Amino acid sequence: MYPHRHLVLIAVMVLLTSWASALEGTKLVVAVDTPEIGDSPYGYLAYLPPGYNSDGGNSWPVWIFLEGLGEGGPGTVASMLAPANGIVRHGPMRELWRPAASVFDAPAPNDYPMIILTPQVGRPPAYRGITDIYKLDLFITAMLARYRIDPDRVVLSGMSTGGGDAVYYASYRVENVRRLAGLLPIVASHNYPTDSSGPGRASTLALTQSWFMTAFDDRGNGGTVTTAYAWSDAIAQALAAAVTPTPASLESTYPFGSGGVASANHQTATFGANNAWTWRAGATAGRRSSGAFKPDDTSRLMLGIYRSGGHPVWQDAVNNPDVLNWIISRQRQSPFTGTPHLLPGSIQAEQYDRGGPGRGFNELTSGNQGTSAYRQRTLPRWSRSGSDGPLQIANAPVDDPVEVSQSGATISIEVSAGEWVAYTSDVALSGSHDLVLRVASRAGAALRLTIDGTDITGPVTIPATGGPGTFRSITVPRVNLTGDRRCRTRQHRPLGLQS
Repeated sequence: MYPHRHLVLIAVMVLLTSWASALEGTKLVVAVDTPEIGDSPYGYLAYLPPGYNSDGGNSWPVWIFLEGLGEGGPGTVASMLAPANGIVRHGPMRELWRPAASVFDAPAPNDYPMIILTPQVGRPPAYRGITDIYKLDLFITAMLARYRIDPDRVVLSGMSTGGGDAVYYASYRVENVRRLAGLLPIVASHNYPTDSSGPGRASTLALTQSWFMTAFDDRGNGGTVTTAYAWSDAIAQALAAAVTPTPASLESTYPFGSGGVASANHQTATFGANNAWTWRAGATAGRRSSGAFKPDDTSRLMLGIYRSGGHPVWQDAVNNPDVLNWIISRQRQSPFTGTPHLLPGSIQAEQYDRGGPGRGFNELTSGNQGTSAYRQRTLPRWSRSGSDGPLQIANAPVDDPVEVSQSGATISIEVSAGEWVAYTSDVALSGSHDLVLRVASRAGAALRLTIDGTDITGPVTIPATGGPGTFRSITVPRVNLTGDRRCRTRQHRPLGLQS
């Protein structure tokens, strides 16, 4: 098999297919004191979605959720199912298991179209403190082997200490973060090691998509607001430039209310392809309502701040439709067709990699402004009317924000200055090859091809061709392709690329 390469070109209607409100999925208790534990280093609770047992050929996204400090334990049946301090106490497992004496927003649990796993972690004998990162990695490996999990759709999340553990795991080494399609720390406590082992690891976290969540008034539980700001700014600095992250600066731009109090709205800070933060106002109330947060489909990094609710907003977050939609949409970078493009050969422009912003593409404008739905995929989408209404779910089309258009049999993409798209390829024949581009431009443009961030073409001048529908072939001679590398082409002015 040839080594994989990542080639990067830089430059609603709701279907009435709903999931049932009665719980149809399968709940599993896999404890250290049961024979089913196998090679898992932790006891855990698992949820398998409807259809998992009947559709043996399908793989599923997975949401791995780590509980907080008070829910640590040895992983026995009794310790995991204890209503007062087990892993049914909070998070998605609370919604599924419904332990006694808990208050919920709906009379019955909801099914999820994904696998959900919660291990009972913690260090003996007290089972408190930072998760054993090595054991957590073994757990993820064991789960990928045991269940039909799509390895490109693994989202790691957690609350309080568990949120900090999720960050610590992902930031610990590149091999860890590359396993993840997304990272969702909720009111993450400041439990990472200090100095360079804390936000100094942000360059590693820049390799995945992250959404930090906290509450404006959560300031006494390991500094979760301070922690969220610190990580968000450090990752943003790592995304913007390969420099040592500087101290946090995002907090000073938060849209405070009069007198420095919380904003009247829940707020979402999105870090976009322009390497800048934007605050987006959500709902004024309803922590579990649709629209409480405003995710951006071009953003690689987000920080969501509830206007109130304190440390326990974790339960609101795992019930929020905006959050659930973000989880189900994450994908790790992978070839669009499932198979790398073979080079020398041809690549269709619209078949850039899956993986979303920062991995498959870098896009400055939200929403597909083109005429083609070629990149649309159908995903479950959650919604809720108000904060106390039932959680609804139905399938709906979801599109990338990259501009994809079609005219007759021709499909093209349009990229502007500062944007790029990425392709994974295998090189069958190393050496110098001519690069032929089918391009269109109104007023002329330029692009470049990079491999592992190294420019191998220099600026390639694109002449004015007469408009976006008038294509010409441009040849770049003697482009060298060798080794296992990520390749990106970058353009500096508007450019149309024909498939």
